Amino acid sequence: MKLGLQLQELGYDFSSSERLRIYLTNTLQEAFQVEEQVIGFTSRIKEESESAKEIKKDRPIIVIMGNPPYSGHSVNTGKWIRQLLKGTDIISHTDTSSYFEVDGKPLGERNLKWLNDDYVKFIRFGQWRIEKTGHGVLAFITNHGYLDNPTFRGMRQSLMQTFDEIYVLDLHGNSKKKEVVLMVHQIAMCLTSSKA
Repeated sequence: MKLGLQLQELGYDFSSSERLRIYLTNTLQEAFQVEEQVIGFTSRIKEESESAKEIKKDRPIIVIMGNPPYSGHSVNTGKWIRQLLKGTDIISHTDTSSYFEVDGKPLGERNLKWLNDDYVKFIRFGQWRIEKTGHGVLAFITNHGYLDNPTFRGMRQSLMQTFDEIYVLDLHGNSKKKEVVLMVHQIAMCLTSSKA
């Protein structure tokens, strides 16, 4: 609603009854996972979820960008995203790459909980959506644990098999590794000098 009002203030003419194509939905939850019998405000959320279902499932999406949440104790535990991480798309009933395997064999790690972090699930969603479209760009600001942690071997292999090119800008901001973010200043100077 706020975006619609802002566009109207800027002079956009809403002459048709078409809505802005922005939906209130949980990206990691499919519409079929929302309870059937809902009342009040919850019914509006279900309506939004139903409207977003077509976009998430069937429309070609070529750019996915954002700053997904980092949460090792994810509340996004729906069957669809859990199965997608493990290599099964229960929507299209097809097999896909698993973040829990390398070369078709289980990782053999004792603690796999980090593969269930929300940011990993959002990356998997973006990868799945671009795979369905056939081409696209995934641009996220994320935790960098998946870059070198052995638990993420399957995820790295899956991403390398899906994407033709992968660019990573690691700002080295991990305080646990006593890293210091120096790159931001260099990038800012570089961007500033390129405008000069």
